[in-house]
Amino acid sequence: MIVSKLKIFLFLFLLCGSTILPQSFTASVSSNKVGINDRFQVSFTFSGTDVNGLRNFVAPHFQNFLVLS
Repeated sequence: MIVSKLKIFLFLFLLCGSTILPQSFTASVSSNKVGINDRFQVSFTFSGTDVNGLRNFVAPHFQNFLVLS
């Protein structure tokens, strides 16, 4: 359930953040289903030439999660 909400958030974030320049920003999770006390990884990947657009990037707050690294 939480992973589904995260996917919706990331989709909307990517939809609103698209630009004309040839660049891409992806967010992905390591598992589609996560149980209580299961570990999973969230990755943010950028490729392109305009790194200045990432200066204001702030990862979403993972409230109620234990962030390992």
